[in-house]
Amino acid sequence: MNVYRYGFNGKENDNEVKGEGSQQDYGMRVYDPRVGKFLSVDPLTKSYPELTPYQFASNTPIQAIDLDGAEAFFVHGTESSAKRWTESNMAKRGVQTLLRLTNNKYYNVGFNWGSIVYNDYGIRAEAAKQLATYVLRNRVKGEEITLIGHSHGGNVAIQAAKIIYEGTGIKVNIITIGTPAYNKKGGVENPETNKKYINDHIALWNTVDGVSGGMAGDDYFKTSSITTNVEIDVSKYFDSGETVDAHSFDVLAPESIENAIKAGKVRKLKPAALKANVEVMAPKGTTTNLTVKSEKNSKKNKEMVKYAYWVLVCWTVIFILLFVSGFITFGHGIGDIIYAFYVVVFFILISILRYKVLKGRMNLIIEYFFFGVIALFIGYITLEFTLLRGPEYAWNGRFFYHDATN
Repeated sequence: MNVYRYGFNGKENDNEVKGEGSQQDYGMRVYDPRVGKFLSVDPLTKSYPELTPYQFASNTPIQAIDLDGAEAFFVHGTESSAKRWTESNMAKRGVQTLLRLTNNKYYNVGFNWGSIVYNDYGIRAEAAKQLATYVLRNRVKGEEITLIGHSHGGNVAIQAAKIIYEGTGIKVNIITIGTPAYNKKGGVENPETNKKYINDHIALWNTVDGVSGGMAGDDYFKTSSITTNVEIDVSKYFDSGETVDAHSFDVLAPESIENAIKAGKVRKLKPAALKANVEVMAPKGTTTNLTVKSEKNSKKNKEMVKYAYWVLVCWTVIFILLFVSGFITFGHGIGDIIYAFYVVVFFILISILRYKVLKGRMNLIIEYFFFGVIALFIGYITLEFTLLRGPEYAWNGRFFYHDATN
């Protein structure tokens, strides 16, 4: 009896199924060498419409092999889009570098979740539902799932892990890049809270990054049985003042990660155990006929854009009224009262808008109030400086409308 277990292209013979030499396991498909055909279509058929669904290795069996791995899904961060992964040769190199850390051979960069400057746990939770549904609709059934997230895209991936697990029974692998870390015990974006759903997590970060750790969250996650933090040396590529650029070191300086791999500082993700015969289900909170289109933002993000639009309208109206009132009340103390009235009205409008448009999500009011006060104050000083009194008046400590004879 021939004890050699492998056949064409190094694939394992399933002799115990249909007899010797009658079936070979190609990972994603089963091949019958007797008739020279696969018993099912290529699971990545949708991605390659120009090829027959029963082809092997793009019809080049002599020079290529059919890869076993499934797709790794890339998730962009705040104020970004899926284009970040493909908009330059350097970015594409970064994708290939990150792929080396996974057990996957294919990758998917088509997911968009969209976000304006501000987002919070709730907004990212909506994005996580989108991501989970996108993964379940596009993944290769029965294969390992890897999520690679940049900035807050990493937090979206962490939240999505639970939803994906509930839909597949499979723990996901996650790579986060410059992701603001939230290590609060029990937090929804704390990997330790989600260890039931995460197989392995590698967090890449650097000390120059001024967004992660500087403007949001901590620099790195709490090291645990599932999380490994790796500090990437980016000193050759960014100086201490390039804090924003350093936040995107994966696509602007992928060589920094390559160097860490060569030095043995970054290991490969641990293979995820796959649950046999798992059916792909829609995640909780969605319907089975839910369709995710990567080109569209979530409903919540549309609401945020709508809200931002109306805030801009309010700003414009308030400043126009300020300037008009400045001319009308020139030299009269009544201008102070009108100005104060406009400020109060502005913040009332902001509060109403936030409540009506975002359905009671008021947790960012303090931030808008803080920045709003600063902007209005600067606008008022500018009004005094340019239109009413001139520099000798605006900067002598008197910031209100007064009669020029006082």
